This record gives sequence, structure tokens and C-alpha cells, in this order.
Amino acid sequence: MEIKSFYGSDLEEVNLMLPERKQMYENMGINLEAYRDKKIRFVHYLLKESCKDKYGTHKMSVTIVEYNSQIIGAYIGHEDGNPGVIKIDKKAEVFNRFGCEIMEERR
Repeated sequence: MEIKSFYGSDLEEVNLMLPERKQMYENMGINLEAYRDKKIRFVHYLLKESCKDKYGTHKMSVTIVEYNSQIIGAYIGHEDGNPGVIKIDKKAEVFNRFGCEIMEERR
């Protein structure tokens, strides 16, 4: 069995159980095993900001991982293919990143 997911609007199915992917998400506290045989969605936003280090300037992105319209994880990472992501620990941080506050949940 494998976990299928939608990545952004591509609707491309991706096998997230590859060992390196699974380990990356486990390191961020996202247990993919809990979503086996379910569709999880990745909402990917390019950030206007970039960062610069001794190797050059890097474009950044935020990815929100959700299941059934609930955020199960989020992270900021390099858009240019450099390894490494930083987990966003609280939902409020995700919304704050876009300059807004979490409102009452939809009913």
C-alpha cells in the first residue's frame, strides 16, 4: 500500500512512503502512516521574500499539508531545490505568515 497525495494543483499522485520522504515528514512530526490509503493535499505557496547566504540567493516557499481541510503540518523550504525544510510548529504561525489571524472554524 502507498499513500497518494495531491501536490498543489498538479493533481499528480506521489508515493510519500519512499524512505527519504517518510523520514523527512517524521522529522517534522507528521506521521504519514496515519494517512495510509487516504488523500492528503499539499498547498504550495511561493514567498516573495528570498534569503541570501554565502552560496547565493535562494527563493523560498511555504507548504501546508492538509487532510480533510485540517492542517496536519506545514513547513518553509528552499524553492530552488536545496535540501532542508523548517517545520512551522503552530497553525497560527502559518496564518500569521500571510498577515492574517485564524478565525472561527467554518461550520
